[in-house]
Amino acid sequence: MSMQTVIELDDGNFQHEVLESDQPVLVEFGDDESHGEFAGLLTDLAARYGGRAKIAHIDSDVNWQFACELGVTHVPTVLVVQHGRVVDRFVGERPRDVYCVAIDETLSPNWVI
Repeated sequence: MSMQTVIELDDGNFQHEVLESDQPVLVEFGDDESHGEFAGLLTDLAARYGGRAKIAHIDSDVNWQFACELGVTHVPTVLVVQHGRVVDRFVGERPRDVYCVAIDETLSPNWVI
């Protein structure tokens, strides 16, 4: 397992890092306050899924283009994106295991579009 860090997204790299990614991506849309609560969790997930899935954060107060396009209206919102499609959505903070199950489902060999 390779060590991965949380990817900081903006409107300029979102398309490439998330929608065009070959790996599933868990993206936390938040602001400074909500991201502070998620930072440790995202770091743990990045370490756990390094090389298999991307873990990312975008400040939706500043970078709102994709938040609007993907229907994000509240922060924090966490999306799991696979092959450019949102396959899971969580509004508000959830336990770590909920996010792990969502990522694990995208990594399952039986997962289909």
